[in-house]
Amino acid sequence: MVCCGGYKYIGLTLGLITSIGGRHGRRFTAPDEVAGTVKSKGGIVYSPYNSDGTCKDEATFLSDTYKLRDFAFLRLYGVDCNQVTLGITVAKKYDFKLFLGIHDIANCEGEINKLTTMVGSDWGLVHTVAVGNEVVNSGQMDPANVVAKVNIARSLLKLAGYGGPVVAPDTFVAIMNNPDLCQASDYIAANCHAFFDGKVPASGAGDFLKTQSENVSKVCGGKEVLITETGWPYRGDPNGVAVPSADNQAAAISSIKSAMGPKVIYFTAFDDLWKKDNSATFNAEKYWGIQSLGF
Repeated sequence: MVCCGGYKYIGLTLGLITSIGGRHGRRFTAPDEVAGTVKSKGGIVYSPYNSDGTCKDEATFLSDTYKLRDFAFLRLYGVDCNQVTLGITVAKKYDFKLFLGIHDIANCEGEINKLTTMVGSDWGLVHTVAVGNEVVNSGQMDPANVVAKVNIARSLLKLAGYGGPVVAPDTFVAIMNNPDLCQASDYIAANCHAFFDGKVPASGAGDFLKTQSENVSKVCGGKEVLITETGWPYRGDPNGVAVPSADNQAAAISSIKSAMGPKVIYFTAFDDLWKKDNSATFNAEKYWGIQSLGF
């Protein structure tokens, strides 16, 4: 989820447009339009894993997501742990839209087939399907192969009855350095965490995200941008002026909400205690769970 660290951007004044569809000739409801109809908090990431990495049971999944019912989007990253099936259940129960995804992009066809089986005929609950997450930024796959996988996924999803957006989420840096990713996605799904810049305090997180959204939209020919991961850790080591703490997390989220409105998916609902920490993540990787979900 590392984004933007070590890079400098030139500020732009480009305003964000509100339609998406791009080269595929389709118009979708923009993410902020959906989020802003009833629920104005945007989306939130949910992980279906216990602290030891095992799958959460259905009761825990339901009780966890009940706490997230004021969000418009629920972002899920994969097809394991029965998360898509349970996601459909809570989408109906708590009036979510689902931002689904496949994690194992190398096995795109198999993963998409699993996803379509779990969704069944409930495509009306799915706003977006993501193919991988930060696979270019992490070096897992080059841009050309990501584009090919996205096109395969889109075709398979269409055959299964889904006609909504298909995207390849990556960091702002990866997208701006590889414009082919702009064309692959039906709108730009960009992860950006001001914390990793090191020069942005918590109170400036919103302005940072707004600037990066404008920058990447410009590079991508004016395409709509949705920030698909953003947040602030409450525990860990400082990164320059970016300091993890509960107060700074609250300040960052307030700043992001003020600057971006519902055009974000917050990272993350609860701590990811199953993850591994190291100095590269400022020993904060486990501690991005939002401490006050009622913001």
